[in-house]
Amino acid sequence: MMKKQLLLSLVTVLIALSAHANSGIFLRGSVNNWDASSEWEFVDEGNGVYTLTDKVLSGDFKIASADWSTMDYGTANATTLLEIGVPMTLITNTSQNIFCSGTLNCTKITLTIPAEGEVTLFAEGTATQSKSGFYLRGDINGWGTSPEWEFIEESAGIYTLSDVVISGRFKIADSSWTIEFGSTDAEMLLTSGNPYPLVLKGGDITCADTYKCSKITVNATDQNNITLLLEGEVAGSGIFIRGGMTNWDPLPEWEFKDEGNGVYTLKDKEINGKFKVADASWGSLNYGVSGGTLQLGSLITLVHNGNDISCGDDTFICTTITFTIGADGVATLLVEGSIKEAGALTEVYIIGDNNSWGFTDASGKLSATDTEGEYQGTVEMKNASGAEVGYWRLYEGLGQVGTWGNPGGANTDAHTTTGTLERGSEGCITTAAGTYLITFNIKSGAFTMTEVDPTGIKLVNNERPLLLIDNGNITVQGEDVEKIGLYTIGGAKLVTQKGSNSISLPLQKKGIYIVEITTGGKTYKYKVAL
Repeated sequence: MMKKQLLLSLVTVLIALSAHANSGIFLRGSVNNWDASSEWEFVDEGNGVYTLTDKVLSGDFKIASADWSTMDYGTANATTLLEIGVPMTLITNTSQNIFCSGTLNCTKITLTIPAEGEVTLFAEGTATQSKSGFYLRGDINGWGTSPEWEFIEESAGIYTLSDVVISGRFKIADSSWTIEFGSTDAEMLLTSGNPYPLVLKGGDITCADTYKCSKITVNATDQNNITLLLEGEVAGSGIFIRGGMTNWDPLPEWEFKDEGNGVYTLKDKEINGKFKVADASWGSLNYGVSGGTLQLGSLITLVHNGNDISCGDDTFICTTITFTIGADGVATLLVEGSIKEAGALTEVYIIGDNNSWGFTDASGKLSATDTEGEYQGTVEMKNASGAEVGYWRLYEGLGQVGTWGNPGGANTDAHTTTGTLERGSEGCITTAAGTYLITFNIKSGAFTMTEVDPTGIKLVNNERPLLLIDNGNITVQGEDVEKIGLYTIGGAKLVTQKGSNSISLPLQKKGIYIVEITTGGKTYKYKVAL
């Protein structure tokens, strides 16, 4: 009896071992270099059921025998992805690989091959977001598969690529071009915010412009309606006009638009003074001229690392500025538009160490006075770093328009508060730090600088009385005033009062004025900025 029971137990073990024998069926794909390796061989559970346990699956694969001929299962549709918990129907002897929807952490992979009916594959476990094995491949990256152009699978059938700049032509494809998605219509252009239909083995997708993309999404959740969506804005070219009008900075509003084929345009701009065409770092692209002045409507040849491009005395109202780099490397610039009609100057500007050479900074403004050709204003001058003086020039307008400097082009070398400026000179005047009432005559070029206290009050012979100024109100401090009067810089009387120590500016019109005070039998005159 005991011998019979032992025999039955042995038969049971042999049957169990036979049922769980190796099957000769393998999962072969990118995860194991497409080998028929023993750790990826299915276990035969019996009744046409085969299993793999505790596997991490990604990329693409097939179910096959060691010789690829006895068995070779793939999928009927390359866009149908293997997902956790979703059965997949397989077909035999197909060229279409099976693709995973991300990285699948499988507790069990079950292959079912019934005597009759569909062959199925079923994965149990969890899925994690992963690289998809699909790339944006096109002109922008040499049609390659560099990692930064690989899509991430956000969820089943949703693939995204973030923070890239695209232009020209491209496709969505895997590394071997086995699966590639393209355009359904060669004439259709890809634009931002508009879903773009994709089709297997379609034509090249063509961008309508250069786009700075926050996200590119391929939506394959509906196998009959796969789309591409670009989110972002038209990108600049990385090429700027940099000059006095931009304080020589690479400002976004002065970036050229890439029109393709080496042509870049900038529209509806007003330019004057001096500038160059350059990239943001003054690196590989830094174009100027060998000499001469920019002329409206005339094509000029640019020189790498050349001199500043000068508008001369003109201000151009540009409809289009076109910068071109030909296939031969020759760079040109064309300005189209009109010349701004010159009007009377109402102010000029002191620019230098006083405002850190800010060519768009109006803090050094001198305003026109009643005397023809004369400009006046109070400016705080600052010393250059490590120096006992600061350097400055005068300009007829912001943006380096109409330069006036030391005659001959050389800098002065000492504290200078009076002299003559020469139009077109790049020579700097040197003046020690302090607050100055500056007077400039554009007819003669003569300038004078009188040091004042920061309120703009000039004390005659450094004697009292002291003036206090508050929002156009002038008060003589600590004195019995016999008479106080307010005059224009040209001497015209505005208002006088007797027996009062204060006076107010009529109509609160800002400018430079003369205050005349009589006290103690003496008369004092002041130039003040109100």
